[in-house]
Amino acid sequence: MAVIVLLAPVLLLTFVESHRARLAVVVLADAVFVAVLSLLARQRAGEVFVAGATYAAVLVVYVSGSDNSCS
Repeated sequence: MAVIVLLAPVLLLTFVESHRARLAVVVLADAVFVAVLSLLARQRAGEVFVAGATYAAVLVVYVSGSDNSCS
């Protein structure tokens, strides 16, 4: 399940062309990631925050590096 939560947004972002839709995918994916992490792992709030921010940063870098409008 962890692999699906982490990689599904990346696969979805490959096919989304609208910048607003990409932003929505990043926000929703990060919210789901943080929710799953906080429910299943026994971490402090600060650790969950750092993990969520890191995951959001990775998705934003992926979005900025895979601009579909150039193809």
